[in-house]
Amino acid sequence: MQTDERQQIDDIPWIEVRRIAAESYQMWDDKLNEIYGVLKQELPANEMAALKQEEIQWINERDSAVKQVEIQNGPGTYAPYEMSMTKLSMTRDRCYELVNSYFK
Repeated sequence: MQTDERQQIDDIPWIEVRRIAAESYQMWDDKLNEIYGVLKQELPANEMAALKQEEIQWINERDSAVKQVEIQNGPGTYAPYEMSMTKLSMTRDRCYELVNSYFK
């Protein structure tokens, strides 16, 4: 994280920072579910089955990355924020990946 971003975060109470990060993650997760729902309706069954397996793998990778962040940051105030931001960025990236791959 860049110093300017960290300073901006330090100026906001941590409970509010964590709330904003969690809400932002939820927004991207909702979008991911929306994209996935459209793909379920549009893709042939064999492509959807392959995407479902890919999605399971991606979820495992995301959860593993979040766990690594937790291990690296240890207990404390900052870890939940970093964990939410990891989930947020990976989920946002997955949304763009699916849109760019399937909605040409």
